[in-house]
Amino acid sequence: MNSAESYRLWYAYSFLVTNFNKKEKKMPKLKTHRSAAKRYKVTATGKIMKRQAGIGHLLQHKSASRKRRIFKMVEVSESHVALVSKELPYKKYSR
Repeated sequence: MNSAESYRLWYAYSFLVTNFNKKEKKMPKLKTHRSAAKRYKVTATGKIMKRQAGIGHLLQHKSASRKRRIFKMVEVSESHVALVSKELPYKKYSR
């Protein structure tokens, strides 16, 4: 084996070893904000729904119709959709 062949073998071996040890550089995964995941639900059409405020306590003086209205889920306002969407990066899967 002459020096040219040995150099070619060494070069091929070093190329394989360096490429084998290299890891692919990927974008880091984004973490879901856990409290946001518990507070908001995403519908099949992509709307973000939330519970209404005012239903935790002091219910005796509220009318029945008001309580029925408050118990329902409502859509997040347009001004908050961008903020909530940042906290739910994989909102397509957070059902």
